[in-house]
Amino acid sequence: MKKIYTFLSFLICLMILFTACNNTDLTPAYLEITEEQLVDLIDVTHYNQTHEANYDVHELAAIRSSLFRNVWVTVNNDNRGIYKLPCKIPILKEDSCTVSIMPGIWLNGSSSSVPAYPYISSYKKNVFLMKGETTVFDASKISFSYVNNVTFPVLETFEAGTIFGKLESDTGATFQITTVDGDKVGLIALDYENTFFDVVSSGLRLPGYGQYVFLEIDYKCDADFSVGLLLKNANGYQSHDALVNVAATDTWKKIYINLTQSISRNYVGSDGYATDVQIYLSGFTNYDDNGNPAPTNFYMDNIKVLYVE
Repeated sequence: MKKIYTFLSFLICLMILFTACNNTDLTPAYLEITEEQLVDLIDVTHYNQTHEANYDVHELAAIRSSLFRNVWVTVNNDNRGIYKLPCKIPILKEDSCTVSIMPGIWLNGSSSSVPAYPYISSYKKNVFLMKGETTVFDASKISFSYVNNVTFPVLETFEAGTIFGKLESDTGATFQITTVDGDKVGLIALDYENTFFDVVSSGLRLPGYGQYVFLEIDYKCDADFSVGLLLKNANGYQSHDALVNVAATDTWKKIYINLTQSISRNYVGSDGYATDVQIYLSGFTNYDDNGNPAPTNFYMDNIKVLYVE
């Protein structure tokens, strides 16, 4: 008898629980971000004042240059994950909510690795969500700001020459300064006489031991090119660490390249910094149907290296 009573009690509890679950309203509210990409949405209006810097208008434009294709979204401190733009996000919350957005980047040009961009603060906004309703987040009004202690050891705008030069005894092509849509950019022009290029930056002092260091390049190119680092080990010997191959494109794009591991797995001094680190860019001409070198152009701009002090 006791067993039957216990079983009946279990069934009654189960029915109550099932009924309660069926009555739960799981209708979500929706948050929609309509832009396909967030372009140049880093606010640099007061950058010099807030960062105690003295960058000119061209350098500030390079600092502002950005391309974000994904967003990390948090609602009331609840991480909702990462979404490719444009997106419509179901949210089981309503009334006034705090929405926080962090841009995601295609690290090393790969859509399979999309971390949050580590150098800017999130964008936060209070929105009112209603079940079954869509709230459109006006992406044109989104803006981000750099954290206060970000630093740019490289900020190449090609306005006053370039920090890039040929390798010693190299006969390949090098950067020319040209104008595209009213802005000066770097151009490497390959042809029948100049079929390749290998250019390096001046030496840099960059932090190691796992501290994030990024290289960013705006580019448009007729052929693939390679990006790497030249580093010196504890004995002073130089090594080449290949990083990524950048695919050809007939429109301007941007790539975010992680230098962190490359620097940290090479020699780092007692002060935590690697010295005389050089950015290494290389590429070759295309060939026509007859096997002859064809005119091949590589345009680059707003090349920057950055980390947080």
